[in-house]
Amino acid sequence: MSRYTAILDGCTIVNMELALGSYNYYGYMRNAGITEWVIMREKTDNTEYKYAIGSANNTYATAWAAKASQNYRTPDQLPATYIK
Repeated sequence: MSRYTAILDGCTIVNMELALGSYNYYGYMRNAGITEWVIMREKTDNTEYKYAIGSANNTYATAWAAKASQNYRTPDQLPATYIK
């Protein structure tokens, strides 16, 4: 059973960096008892959207600073407990 029906449920956008190489990056945070974060990477030609997700074990500040080297996945590759 998933906690969320969409990847960005309950998220607030906190950072955005456009046109870093071939990608735009959007940073989101959610507080669901523990702090969770999502970084969305969008190809600048709008052909691909992938996500990196994490929690308090990997702080958002650290993840955002290393956003270009995160492990990005398509929605179907995210953990089943994360989205429906």
